[in-house]
Amino acid sequence: MPTAQPSNPRPTLADVARRCGLSKAAVSLAVNHSPDRPSTLKEETRLRIVQIAEEMGYRASWRGRVLASKRSQMIAVVYAHALPQGVYTEIGSRIDEELNRHGYTPIFIHVRDGDDRFERMLDDQRFDGCLSLASLADPVMRTLRGHNTPTVLINAAADASWSCVNVNDEAGTELAMRHLHDLGHRRIAYYGGEQPPHPSVVIRAATYQRFMREAGLEPDEPFTGSVGAFADRVARSGARPSTAVLTFDHRPAIALVQQFWRRGMRVPDDVSVVTFNDAYPVEQLTPPLTVIGLPVRQMGEHAVRMLVERIERPQLEPEIVVLDEHLIVRESTAAAPAKS
Repeated sequence: MPTAQPSNPRPTLADVARRCGLSKAAVSLAVNHSPDRPSTLKEETRLRIVQIAEEMGYRASWRGRVLASKRSQMIAVVYAHALPQGVYTEIGSRIDEELNRHGYTPIFIHVRDGDDRFERMLDDQRFDGCLSLASLADPVMRTLRGHNTPTVLINAAADASWSCVNVNDEAGTELAMRHLHDLGHRRIAYYGGEQPPHPSVVIRAATYQRFMREAGLEPDEPFTGSVGAFADRVARSGARPSTAVLTFDHRPAIALVQQFWRRGMRVPDDVSVVTFNDAYPVEQLTPPLTVIGLPVRQMGEHAVRMLVERIERPQLEPEIVVLDEHLIVRESTAAAPAKS
């Protein structure tokens, strides 16, 4: 029985050197050349080596490129609490596209409390920079700063010494509240879900209360806790029930619509619902949810731009970009019931 023939082995640096009649060191300098670093080779010699290497199908090793250019062409995309979900999935996809366009590869890393794996990677200089999806723990931030790692934070709380891409949550909350107010709703409740550790929690709840007071209305105390307990509170609110609800984000809103249905409350006939994040499956629900959408594509684009600029020019000052959110009206909101 005939044996399978091995495929042609990939040519090595030594193979290219023999074909060129030069040393391996010279070939390495040519194929790992970085435009921003001077070369001791004549340009015509370097180009001849590169042409021969391409004809032979030689590909420079990752380690060789790192040693020559002092860059790995890899970016750490870190997150602290769970696999990227919702809007972070979309932001991550845009980051991947933009980094690829700039010649970088994203490496997604879950940074856990007490785990020094990420610090060891920084010690090894595996990354040229870092993008953070939401806030990171203080020890991780200190580690990034201690390694002088170019970093851009996305949708995170940080002081002005960090480069950040954030959204205008205050204006977005006002958009949601103005939409409900214009529909005639005067008894509006706010549901914060299970209080995820994010600065938007405070901003959205405070803006809800301020809007209600400025409109001459009495705000409810923002509710945190189980979705069932909140649905019970709305359903049993007596002679003056809430006719609309604003929720912190899409996950509690999806569960809330179901809980209302179980209690015989129809959305939007009995109660309107507005939430944040135009993320799956808000448009596929019955009814589709009215949302405040985050500019996820622009967030990813700005973050990559800012990071690449700081990799190439480390002396740049921190930059803070704040992007506007937008209202997307769907069928989960309607005019306040006449009986209200």
